[in-house]
Amino acid sequence: MPYILLDRWFSGLAANFVGVNDEIVGAIATEHLIEIGCRQHSPHLRNQREHGAGRLKGYTHALARHGIPVKPEYIVSADRMDTSASLAGYQAAIKLIAVSPCPTGIFCCNDPVAIGAMTAILDAGLRIPEDVALIGCGNLQFDSSLRVPLSSVDQRSKMIWPARSSFGAALGGGRRPPSAESDFAGTGVGDSKFHP
Repeated sequence: MPYILLDRWFSGLAANFVGVNDEIVGAIATEHLIEIGCRQHSPHLRNQREHGAGRLKGYTHALARHGIPVKPEYIVSADRMDTSASLAGYQAAIKLIAVSPCPTGIFCCNDPVAIGAMTAILDAGLRIPEDVALIGCGNLQFDSSLRVPLSSVDQRSKMIWPARSSFGAALGGGRRPPSAESDFAGTGVGDSKFHP
């Protein structure tokens, strides 16, 4: 029986997948930080899940393309099974902003982790983006709950469900799906906006 994984894949599992290329997502986020001037100290808050590994790979490749060394002390896990993603992001960001020199930008593996990191940065009396730039992934619309706008890689999540439908129809009809992976990353970086 054919099946389709949506927005998450698992290494070693031969499956059809509709979602983003996490390595590209990591590269887009890191390139954004580099483009806005965060060349020296751009850490990564990651998780241990499959998408976290891909995003870390994109992060390290983007740094290498710009001749920026990867510093292990700037790669902090925000993957705590006993806490929420935003609390894990808060705790990981506290560790990062204590490193000397303080990072000028932080790439978070997803928006909930970025929201926690945002709170930690602001609670420490630092300004976003003036002191520490911040980028997440997902472009989730948290709008009114954010203290400052959040830059985020747009994963075009609204397109995953329709793509899944056409992908599933091809599989159900015995046809070969369009590709083994549908890549929705690449639309760039957006800002969550406040709405009245």
